[in-house]
Amino acid sequence: MKIIPDLLGYRIEDALALINTNSFKINIQESKGKKWNEQGQARVIRLKQLTKDEIELIISYF
Repeated sequence: MKIIPDLLGYRIEDALALINTNSFKINIQESKGKKWNEQGQARVIRLKQLTKDEIELIISYF
C-alpha cells in the first residue's frame, strides 16, 4: 500500500516531486476565489485519494 505524504501548504513543484517518487497518478484542480488571480506561488490546499494509485491535488495561488 502506498503512503500519501502530507502535502498541505507545499508549493506545487515540491509536492509533485514527492508524489512522483511514489508513482501516483496525479489530478490537479485549481480553486479560485472571488478575487482570484494567478499570481504568487501555487500551493496545495487539499489532497484527496481517488483510487489506490491516484490522488487529486487542489491548488490555489498565494
